[in-house]
Amino acid sequence: MKTTIEKITPEAASKMLAACNTRNRPLKAHHVAWLAAQMRSGHWMKNGDTITFAKDGTLIDGQHRLSAVALSQVAIECIIVRDADEDAFATKDTGMPRSSSDVLALSGERHHCLLASAVKLLLRYNYSAKNGGRLVGSLRCTNRDVMAFVESNQSVRESVSFAASLSTPPGFMAPTIPAVVHYLGSAVDQKKTEE
Repeated sequence: MKTTIEKITPEAASKMLAACNTRNRPLKAHHVAWLAAQMRSGHWMKNGDTITFAKDGTLIDGQHRLSAVALSQVAIECIIVRDADEDAFATKDTGMPRSSSDVLALSGERHHCLLASAVKLLLRYNYSAKNGGRLVGSLRCTNRDVMAFVESNQSVRESVSFAASLSTPPGFMAPTIPAVVHYLGSAVDQKKTEE
């Protein structure tokens, strides 16, 4: 196998897709649009993921990223692997994605699962408030979004600790709801919220 780091322009991405994307899973347009938005906003980050081609030139991994480069019209730098075994396709993208809860746990946060859940709900709430009250259940929150919210809204930890301390019957109410209500209420009146 040969590995290089290359700048992929929108034109190069389109050519790679046209010539080499002959055996791949169905393209998920919503994922391409999300990746393209990340690239346009400058949030795209080279993270070690590769664009991989088989020995016969077939694209094995990277069709969504290449499609996003073409859509966004933003060039990105990528690690390119060439001459991989054709059978490697079956082993790509089968791992467990790193969740927001995982990232929070790795940074030492207590109640990391509850914190991730509450922050994602708060991010959706904030997005909805900025967009005429339209609720967006499918808003995709990145791990970076969650970490940035926690860092810039330190009191969310207190609200999560409060919700974690509640003793509610199993199945009665997810602790995410009291955490979010406590956080939002505390922003209005800390004393009444604590009561």
